[in-house]
Amino acid sequence: MPFRQLNKYEKELQKQDPEKARETIKLALKAMFEEKIRYNDNGTDGGNANAFLHSYWSALLAKNIKLEHHDQSGMTSLLWAISKNYDEVTLYLLNNGANPETPNPEDGTTPLIEAVHSHNVQIAKELISRGASIHTKDRYGITAFMAAEAEGVENEFSFLKPT
Repeated sequence: MPFRQLNKYEKELQKQDPEKARETIKLALKAMFEEKIRYNDNGTDGGNANAFLHSYWSALLAKNIKLEHHDQSGMTSLLWAISKNYDEVTLYLLNNGANPETPNPEDGTTPLIEAVHSHNVQIAKELISRGASIHTKDRYGITAFMAAEAEGVENEFSFLKPT
């Protein structure tokens, strides 16, 4: 068993397939220790925290975890990574096929709207470059630009304003 509590994604995998969950977590931990050797603690090359995140998601993807799987609150891996401002993980997920338009089925929040809530201009631009629409609305009829206005960051996200 892991040395820490399982997060909600790991718990879901544990419920679905306990053996696959154990193997995935073991691979992630092994990859973490291997990656620590490649990265140093002074912040260059992303530092150990980024090395862990990269190796963890690499292990999960290697074990064919579905990128579009929704957890109990409706979050996909991409929505979760964006909400935590884990840019490296977000880009990794996008590079490995995560859909930039898959919303949270509970409230319709898209990755682009989540990037606005997280005040992450760089990721918002990246999502658009990968096909996210500025016109998509959540279940309340809110677009990403409307979310930016509500957050008071409409100037930073002016590129989301429909023409």
